[in-house]
Amino acid sequence: MSASNCSTTPPHTEYCCCGLVSDESAKAFLDAKAPKSRFRGSLDVPLNLEGWKAAINAGFHLRECGDFKLIVHDWQQRTRDTAKCVKLFFPGAELAQHGVHSQQLGWLEGRKVTEDSLNIMKHYISNPSLIPHPGCEGNLPPQSFYEWINEWFWTYDQLKRYAEEEKCRTLIVTHNRNIQAILSRKGNWVDFKRFDVHGPKPCEAVEISQYLTLLRHGDTDWGT
Repeated sequence: MSASNCSTTPPHTEYCCCGLVSDESAKAFLDAKAPKSRFRGSLDVPLNLEGWKAAINAGFHLRECGDFKLIVHDWQQRTRDTAKCVKLFFPGAELAQHGVHSQQLGWLEGRKVTEDSLNIMKHYISNPSLIPHPGCEGNLPPQSFYEWINEWFWTYDQLKRYAEEEKCRTLIVTHNRNIQAILSRKGNWVDFKRFDVHGPKPCEAVEISQYLTLLRHGDTDWGT
């Protein structure tokens, strides 16, 4: 099955990077009628209109926390565009990209969130060496929770070390799962009793230290 014919392929809607949506893009977004509550994983799902508004609002309120010198995001447009919106309020900040995004979930990506699919997701987390079955052709290869968590912790530790050693106030725009992994971290692993699948709301900030803050990306039409 080709990616173009796959029901799990997200809508590709282009928005202007400043957070103001063009008429053409808004129409494309409304025509897409993307289904709600689906697993995103590594699928490059765009911000929806509320996501753009929340990202700009987050940048406005983050000014109260002081000035950020570095704003970091991954390659996925929902983190990248959230970061660009926030940067409007921190013109002196540098934008940078790292390589670790949300976990690649294979066949679960794009599927509806139901009680059964959530139980399957929890099964993969509880058995962290298991690799989900591949998804549609063209999707990124699936990762085990173990593989993903090690990549994310390594990247996070490098960014945190840089922020604190250089006294560089840094904002990492990332995903719910990435933030939950940090909040429930125990050494180099995760305390699953503290791992909340819901986590912070879209565009909610979590202050880790004087020099490091995490921000969940803005909302999309695929809600998990």
